[in-house]
Amino acid sequence: MELFYLLRREIKEPLRPFIIFITLSGIAAALLISLINMAAENASNSELNHQIFLLFAVGVAVVLLTKKYVLDKSVVIVESVMFQLRNRIINKIRQTELDILESIGPSSIYARLTQDAGYISTVASTLVSSLQSAIMIVFTTIYIATISIWSFVMVVAAIGIGVAYYFNFLSSFQSIWMKVSERETAFVENVGYILNGFKEIKINRRKNEEVYYNYINVNKDLKNYRSQVILSYNKMLIFTQVLFYILLGCILFLLPQFHTEHSEDVIKVTAAVLFIIGPFEGLVNSVRYFDNANTSTRNINALEQRLEEMLNKARFKASTFNQPEAFNMLSFEENIRFENLSYSYARTKRREHVFTVGPVNLTIQKGELIFITGGNGSGKSTFLKLLTGLYPPKSGRIVIDADVEEKPETPLTDSNYQQYRNLFTTIFTDFHLFDKLYGIDKVDSNKVNLVLKNMGLPEDKTSYLDGAFTNLNLSTGQKKRLALTTSIIEDKQIYVLDEVAADLDPQFRDKYYYDLLTELKQRNKTVIVVSHDRHYWTVPDRIFEMEDGLIRELSKKEIESLLSFENQEDYG
Repeated sequence: MELFYLLRREIKEPLRPFIIFITLSGIAAALLISLINMAAENASNSELNHQIFLLFAVGVAVVLLTKKYVLDKSVVIVESVMFQLRNRIINKIRQTELDILESIGPSSIYARLTQDAGYISTVASTLVSSLQSAIMIVFTTIYIATISIWSFVMVVAAIGIGVAYYFNFLSSFQSIWMKVSERETAFVENVGYILNGFKEIKINRRKNEEVYYNYINVNKDLKNYRSQVILSYNKMLIFTQVLFYILLGCILFLLPQFHTEHSEDVIKVTAAVLFIIGPFEGLVNSVRYFDNANTSTRNINALEQRLEEMLNKARFKASTFNQPEAFNMLSFEENIRFENLSYSYARTKRREHVFTVGPVNLTIQKGELIFITGGNGSGKSTFLKLLTGLYPPKSGRIVIDADVEEKPETPLTDSNYQQYRNLFTTIFTDFHLFDKLYGIDKVDSNKVNLVLKNMGLPEDKTSYLDGAFTNLNLSTGQKKRLALTTSIIEDKQIYVLDEVAADLDPQFRDKYYYDLLTELKQRNKTVIVVSHDRHYWTVPDRIFEMEDGLIRELSKKEIESLLSFENQEDYG
């Protein structure tokens, strides 16, 4: 079973005391039935055996104390395993490449780390109780053998039939659980559509209805598959109960007819069988939790294995990620050259719809202010991910400080790619705001608040206090100003700003183009800006246009012509 393999692989501490206590608990529980039978026989003769009473009290104490120990210990062990597993997966995720993460999808990762991990965590106490029940059933069955060998044979046969019945349907159980898991992942995804796209569906009634009905269909499938699997287990539980009733009938009515000596021990055997019915039914009922946990384990193992395979295949190996040099920045004094750089990916699930950016051949000088323009789907975002090292190129190379006298050029390799990424601070269109300024040593709160004020974010909107921003619940434009604040405080060599001005008010937009970008250039920062605001095309040193994945520099004559056309439109 995948769950047991996972636990055996992940548990680092010795399990001998744990196993001893589980075994002791099961044996003690089994011995109680023999003591109960002895006490019942004495009671029928109006006798009280103090020794049996003492042993019974000791047995109950052992069962309770050992059970508490193993239950508590199992929770600690399983939670430690899940802690290690989640940490390891997140660590691999942060080392992997962006395109790999995009191919897996956030919904699948959320489902693995929350729902699947949760199923494994909650099964800990069930697992321990089941092991104790199994041990108690084994030793109680042995006790029955000491009373009547024929009763022992019947009990073993009944248990064997029950186990065979389960294994006969095991593959179908696993198949249904896989469908449940798939629908749960789709459920998370569809809830995300409603929560993340709330504004869009709220303003469009038809879209609202269709998104909702799509969610309903997914939730309906989830309900049906869950009901199907639980109904199957209920059927197995009823089968087990019928099996034990038949067993009791045989022991009470059939066996004494063939073996008269059995009639003297029928009460003891019946009591023992009744004693194991509850644990056996509990064991059967827990099977569905184990199957669910096994499916969750398979899902988590599959995710981790996929990440591991992707990391091993990656052009820039994750082994360099943990090297001390990975925290440094590459030396960047003169330029960055892109030589035949390209990247391709499938725009749809059908592989024939492949979009390629490149080949890109251009040189960016240090301290340059560059604008990039182009229509939707022209490849701007993909180019920026190539530029910043978020996408490893399919072909070509990036060279730092090429053709610089008395300085050897630095081509990007496995060993220095992260150092290259460290040169950048970025604000993409789908940027994320963090609550703190992570990755910056000795943050000066006064300096941060001064930049916030310069960005038009007064204290009643947000401020930096006690090592964190006081408020992130801002308007879109204010969030971009906060992102600009973070980028300025990071103080990197290269700034990549993807349509930051799109949601800024006209007054601050002027400040953004004429003051902020100019100030960064004066500080010898290299700034690459995606912009469609032709009004500000006099600001950059160069302007590049992208179309169908290809990039070309606009000549001064083309810029003047476009600006003239823009002015004529404004005048008109």
